[in-house]
Amino acid sequence: MEVEYRRIPSSVIRLFINKYNLSYNQDTLDKINLIMDSPKNINVTTAINSGQYIVFDNEINSYARGDLSWNELTRDAKERYFEQSRAFEDLGGELKKVAPELSEKLNHFYNTANRIIQP
Repeated sequence: MEVEYRRIPSSVIRLFINKYNLSYNQDTLDKINLIMDSPKNINVTTAINSGQYIVFDNEINSYARGDLSWNELTRDAKERYFEQSRAFEDLGGELKKVAPELSEKLNHFYNTANRIIQP
């Protein structure tokens, strides 16, 4: 069975809005949601993979909050992080027009040059 999933999950967006106390009116939040629901951010996978992505996304969220270090992430969570990073490359320009502060914070988070890859 195929299911749709977001390349960058909404939980990451909410986390960054809350983490940095970014305040947006409802119109801006609606525009952010439209970007996150755009075809550029939607992929199709199996239901099993979709369930695993939730686990990896939770690890990435813990990393973003500072609860885990990069080295504590599982290899699969790191791979999911890089998938999210590639998705941000596709969506960052649109997000910057709507929410420049959020885009800047996400750009720093998803800038893979900031990560040290451990085998």
